[in-house]
Amino acid sequence: MRFEQVAVGECPYATALRIAGLPSMGVLVMLPTPIEAIARRQTLERVIEAAYLDRDLYTRDDEVTVRWPDDLGTTASVGVRFKDPHRRR
Repeated sequence: MRFEQVAVGECPYATALRIAGLPSMGVLVMLPTPIEAIARRQTLERVIEAAYLDRDLYTRDDEVTVRWPDDLGTTASVGVRFKDPHRRR
């Protein structure tokens, strides 16, 4: 599989691959990556994916608290930044 970028700036990619006819057990799929700390990256992905807010609407004076499920099973130190999607800064 090969991707080439023709867009200017960031361009999200997505792909799916299905291999039919393989046995369900004993198949190992390995994807090459230039990321050296892959275990840390996987932990961060799990932590960020599990984050949630207790409500969808906040006012200017509300304190926003990011939460995680009690049974997440892993911890990581992450920074969170909220951004107004309608402003450039």
